[in-house]
Amino acid sequence: MVAKLRRKLADPSNFGMAKSFFAEGEEMGFDMKTEEGVQTWVKECNANPERHALPLPVLPHGSLSGSLEPSMDLQMAKRRKSREERKRKRKQAKTSRRRNR
Repeated sequence: MVAKLRRKLADPSNFGMAKSFFAEGEEMGFDMKTEEGVQTWVKECNANPERHALPLPVLPHGSLSGSLEPSMDLQMAKRRKSREERKRKRKQAKTSRRRNR
């Protein structure tokens, strides 16, 4: 299990933007454990952005084609609004039943 976890953590396809940035810096020979090394790497990346392009984040379900999916915040807001609307209708129906007794 430990070996499997180590393989997953070392797989560049699982890296986020920050880890990719630091891994590429180390690969290019910069000392990413010191502030000076990181600053030097940042300057290098800013000076040559075409040479050091960070990978695009993978969208849910692994698709980059077609339309982009709405952000999770937007999806959560829609669900919350839908729940609130259902709750409001339930309360309205309950109040209506009370008045009709």
